[in-house]
Amino acid sequence: MEPIDPDRLMEDHKNLVFHLIARFIPETSLREDIFQDVFLNVFRSLPTFAGKSKLSTWIASVAVNTCYSHIRKIVRDRKTSSLEAWMEEGDETPVAIRSSPDEAGRGESRGTLEARLDRLPPKYKVPIQLFYFEGFAYEDIAETLNIPVGTVKTHLFRGLKRLREEMQGDPS
Repeated sequence: MEPIDPDRLMEDHKNLVFHLIARFIPETSLREDIFQDVFLNVFRSLPTFAGKSKLSTWIASVAVNTCYSHIRKIVRDRKTSSLEAWMEEGDETPVAIRSSPDEAGRGESRGTLEARLDRLPPKYKVPIQLFYFEGFAYEDIAETLNIPVGTVKTHLFRGLKRLREEMQGDPS
């Protein structure tokens, strides 16, 4: 494997990492620290990257696992729900401050879509982020999240259904 330029690696993957962190961590003050931790973990683990998957898939996996680690620590420190309960429900966010609607307003329709997406539980919003915004294939999402491909498809289907209901104002 040819040597990888760390600056280039970070430049090429910073948006992917930032968007993933934003889907997991609504508290903006934590995102920068986690972003740095992700790339520290990437650079430390780079010698173990075997090239069996795309580099972006591997980096996304590192980002997801780093987010999980931070969430576990927050859950442990604040004695809130478990990581599994948080992934399932998403509304009991184990961070102090949830993103405000103003934060999501980066353009009327995109901001509205992102704000609605952020209301979904993480098990739905992360696969949607990876598939529709980052262009990952089902298999890459499955590898990144360490879940079966069938589960990825189910989470995408159910997440889109819930997102559609949110956008139409249907509370059911």
